[in-house]
Amino acid sequence: MIAGYVIIYLIDGALLASFATLALYIFLLFCMIYGGITYRKEIGGFNSFGQAFLAVFTIAFIGSFLIDAFGFVMFKFIDPGLVDVVKEAALEKAEAMMEKFNTPEDVMEAQLKQIKATDYTPSLKSQSIRLLSSTVVGAVLSLLIAVFVRRNDSKSSEAA
Repeated sequence: MIAGYVIIYLIDGALLASFATLALYIFLLFCMIYGGITYRKEIGGFNSFGQAFLAVFTIAFIGSFLIDAFGFVMFKFIDPGLVDVVKEAALEKAEAMMEKFNTPEDVMEAQLKQIKATDYTPSLKSQSIRLLSSTVVGAVLSLLIAVFVRRNDSKSSEAA
């Protein structure tokens, strides 16, 4: 996932303000599904919903943490100027979208002014909030994936 982040950065830092970063999370989703199925096979082909959830959620949390931690390091230490590149890209995209939807000029100016005033510099607080929201989304997705990757042992459920 970090390699994907670096590739997006090397192609164009402005892509970090676009849906290109969604590819990182799609890859993480694939890892969650694959990891859940692989874990089930490694423990004998059967697992409960709780075991499946825990395995998939662990992957989601670690992946989200890596993406968020590397993003923090990237913006804070590796390339602090990237903040301005991403902010400018966000401004351009917002302006283009508002023009596309024929947003009134006064509303557009107010929105663009608000975006310009926004501080895009990552802080521990903003990254903590980001990780918390990623964890919540990861938990919900893990619940859904666990429903499909679990496989109860019919022999043990008959004996009970």
